[in-house]
Amino acid sequence: MLVGWLFLTLACSSPTPKTLFQPRTETGIEFSNTVIETEQFNIIEYLYFYNGAGVSIGDVNNDGLPDVYLVSNQDSNRLFLNNGNWKFEDITHRAGVPGKGNWKTGTVMADVNGDGWVDIYTCGVGAYKSFTGSNQLYINNGDLTFSEKSAEYGLAFTGFSTQACFFDYDRDGDLDMYLLNHSVHSVDSYGRASLRNKPDSLAGDRLFENLLIPTGQPTFIDVTAKANIFSSKIGYGLGIGVADVNDDQWPDIYVSNDFHENDYLYINNQDKTFTEVITASTGHTSRFSMGNDLADFNNDLRTDIVTTDMFPNEEPIIKTSAGEDSYEIYQFKLKFGYHTQAARNSLQMNQGVDARGMPCFSDIAFPAGIAATDWSWSPLLVDFDGDGWKDLYVTNGIIRRPNDLDYANFISSDSIRKKMVSDHGRVMPWLSLMPEGRVKNFFFQNQGDSTFRDASVWAGVIEKTCSTGMAVGDLDNDGDPDFIINNLNGSVGVWENKTENAFVRLTLQDTLSPNTRAVGAKVHAYVDGKPQAQEVMSARGWCSSSDFVLSFGVGKAASVDSALIFWPDGSRQIVKSLVGRRVVTKNQSSYRPSVLPPTLFSYLPTGIPYRHQENDFNAISREGLIPRTFSADGPALAIGDVNGDLLDDFYVGGAKGQPGSIWIQQEVGPFKQGIIFNADSLSEDIDAAFFDVDGDRDLDLVVVAGGQEELQASELIKPRLYVNDGKGQFSKRGDFPDIYLHASCVRPCDYDQDGDIDLFIGASVMPLLYGMAPVSYLLVNDGRGRFTLSDGWLGQSMFDNLTRVRPGMVRDARWADINNDGLNDLVLVGEWMPITVLKQQPNHTFTNATVEVGLDSTHGLWNCLYVADVDQDGDVDIVAGNMGFNSRLSATRDTPLSLYLGDFDSNGNSDHVLVYENGGKMYPFASRDQLVKQIPSLKRKFLKYADYRDVELSDVVTPQQKGNSAQLVAYTLETSFFENSGGAFSRRSLPRAAQYFPVHSIVGYDFDQDGVTDILLGGNETAVQPEIGPMDAGWGLFLKGKSNGNFQAMPPARSGLYLPGNVRASGVIRASKNTKRVIFARNNDSIAFFLLKK
Repeated sequence: MLVGWLFLTLACSSPTPKTLFQPRTETGIEFSNTVIETEQFNIIEYLYFYNGAGVSIGDVNNDGLPDVYLVSNQDSNRLFLNNGNWKFEDITHRAGVPGKGNWKTGTVMADVNGDGWVDIYTCGVGAYKSFTGSNQLYINNGDLTFSEKSAEYGLAFTGFSTQACFFDYDRDGDLDMYLLNHSVHSVDSYGRASLRNKPDSLAGDRLFENLLIPTGQPTFIDVTAKANIFSSKIGYGLGIGVADVNDDQWPDIYVSNDFHENDYLYINNQDKTFTEVITASTGHTSRFSMGNDLADFNNDLRTDIVTTDMFPNEEPIIKTSAGEDSYEIYQFKLKFGYHTQAARNSLQMNQGVDARGMPCFSDIAFPAGIAATDWSWSPLLVDFDGDGWKDLYVTNGIIRRPNDLDYANFISSDSIRKKMVSDHGRVMPWLSLMPEGRVKNFFFQNQGDSTFRDASVWAGVIEKTCSTGMAVGDLDNDGDPDFIINNLNGSVGVWENKTENAFVRLTLQDTLSPNTRAVGAKVHAYVDGKPQAQEVMSARGWCSSSDFVLSFGVGKAASVDSALIFWPDGSRQIVKSLVGRRVVTKNQSSYRPSVLPPTLFSYLPTGIPYRHQENDFNAISREGLIPRTFSADGPALAIGDVNGDLLDDFYVGGAKGQPGSIWIQQEVGPFKQGIIFNADSLSEDIDAAFFDVDGDRDLDLVVVAGGQEELQASELIKPRLYVNDGKGQFSKRGDFPDIYLHASCVRPCDYDQDGDIDLFIGASVMPLLYGMAPVSYLLVNDGRGRFTLSDGWLGQSMFDNLTRVRPGMVRDARWADINNDGLNDLVLVGEWMPITVLKQQPNHTFTNATVEVGLDSTHGLWNCLYVADVDQDGDVDIVAGNMGFNSRLSATRDTPLSLYLGDFDSNGNSDHVLVYENGGKMYPFASRDQLVKQIPSLKRKFLKYADYRDVELSDVVTPQQKGNSAQLVAYTLETSFFENSGGAFSRRSLPRAAQYFPVHSIVGYDFDQDGVTDILLGGNETAVQPEIGPMDAGWGLFLKGKSNGNFQAMPPARSGLYLPGNVRASGVIRASKNTKRVIFARNNDSIAFFLLKK
């Protein structure tokens, strides 16, 4: 009894755990953005009814304390004056800034007229149904009152406004304005992407130029069309961000668009015009793009981009919410001219500027750990904990979930629609049935390695809310960033930062121009020699604007060593020894930019009019639950000197309907097209190799085909042998063995050491039987170029797949003497199989030595191989390209990725159930719709989506069915280096950058001539299930070899390797004057060449 009493007393008296953020109450900020749904005002009448509103933080009275302005959708906006010590005073009515109209959205603070006082611009929705909102400009009178002057300044706008951003787009010294507007669904908002060229008066974005500098009066004119800004009805603008993304010191623009329209990335042309480059600069974007933020999250001094979407992190919500389009609709949108999209957050890591002058971005949201945060609005990249790395705060939640699939089915049923009509169109009774969508916000702590940790609980971010707009500022003047959140149908969130780390606060002032707050200025700060970058831009996140003061986290250090300031007009200034709070006034100083070291590679225009043209076949339409297709695996590439001039030529294959051809290198000038293999144009070439088949000392050609399309034995998938006449002219041999396979690779080697070259041909897939191991072949050369099948070449080998006697779904192969016995062994990789070593025996048969060499638990989704003595210790090592970490899928030994293959509905066809890990549990990956389409018998079991929300494998496949099925597993998706130590292999991780994309080609070579083997990786993959999403973050990757098999990733900005697209093959080409070139063959794209400078 006494012990229990003491325990209870101690428990009750223990202090509340300290969190990074703590809510402040009794601040005087009494506010709630409460929306009242009626028959006239609801989400049916206006699709963005639940989007909430913004908040601005800025010092309106120049007393050094940031004040707060909050927007209410339906009620009065509020301005709170900061009186210090967390005490605020509501001065809305005295200041005259309540807002106008019955629907208001965004807010931004800026010194619009250059008088040194911060003004306020608000946005609203009007001229639509019963909405009466309009945009307003409140000019600060300097006495805590404001005058509304939107009409006088030329900024009065009525329509679908979301948010505005003030910045100096023409660098003339005054602030111009981008007005972000959105659309509502109508017949006119659907169609081809060319609709974006048709202006719309209510929904189209606007760019306004400020004439303050040339005229002396702060008046704005519409320069939208002149500046090449899209202003159409298909622009569902929800987020606006401005920053210099290509390091030319001119402000660029990023626009987040909802639904089918592309996001826009406008590059400033420095002549009052912009060029929109989103498709050239990114592989894909978020699909339902909402808020965004532009900031340098990885401290490489380049501006990155984060956008939010609606992808949930919890499996029950994933399974009951509308998500990705079907593969057919996805392809349809691409054909209509839209960019690739994925319904998830995006973290677009800036890779630098390529040879075209184009900024290049890689979405790494999945490997960074921030892809799924549910119904998200504002992302802000801010160093909250003061460790020098920007963290990510994401606001979340919606009143009701309109994308709930059960609700969507219910409300769209004929019976319910008839009831709605009979009830005079009343919708409120039906809206109340829509599921609630309150969720917690997310705080992601930056780990300093391009990853984030969900530290929400540690930070105190645990309450379920509908949080929308968010703004950051040092509200208590203690140096660290605090923040305000505008919650929908809930009290405003006022949060104090309690970090113990130190900050240096930097306020920039420009007394020489009307841009008094130096909007657009960029600062590179160095703390203990380590860089950080920030840019002065108030409009950020979602419908909100943050304070102009920059806060640099210095941890336990005392100061910022030095800072390089890039002022908005392009001038530069260096300041040193920054401590505490520092105000820097513009004073241009001499600065000599550092000279960047030359890159190792440079892009080389080829002049080759070749472009691989993938045919339209879609294997997913035949096998609906397979994770990816094999119909986009070409083109084939082979390199060799076919005419004996000591210059390398190459063969490049075509897709179905496109002939392969040979290109002859010239001593001077571009490659010249040689023979075109028109007769075999209907084959889909996957791989090829040059080798001397008949011993006449010239290179002949073997080509293998696949594509997953042909169902029967066909000449289209039979390997082809072309014999060289010694002058680079080829003729097809008709006596090649009659084998028919969907090939993945062909590898010549005199494995039996009889003086002629034999062939291994690997097979990757069997159409309609994905997951089943196909037959791969070893062909023996008789010395005259005639081949026979080696029937017993695998001896008694057994393999870890359903067939037991076939190696697996082989994707690549390499010959190498693994155990230094003088005989070439065969290393294989493929999908759902381990890295497999077939050890050659003295009688030239092979045994499966995978377990013996320590590779038995390496099952992955492998694509390619490089086998050589990488670490220069005298034995053969392996570099293997895997799927990587940039998707929803993951795999470990304890939680493997699994695929169950069986006829689960007894209809004679193969079914596939992919099982993956989420939140520590294993779930079927397919959506309910995908699953019941493939296995119709399950529809009775899962009548509603809610019935499918928590399903596990046992709910889909009975124990008997599971026992009769085959389980394929992957234990790792990591592209890896396997070191050979006396015949046994151990895995080493490659740099994280090697995991950002599926690797499909590996070239090993001492590119920098330091005596150590380097590695070039190429890849990307987009022919996958939409739910997996495009994996296209690769721009090519140079891994600089170090001693003992270690590698250092060199980003494109340092290597010079900028290689977009789906790379499928690559190699080094000998050119004239002892130079080297690297060639890359890309699926559905052109050939790319890079010159090796060393």
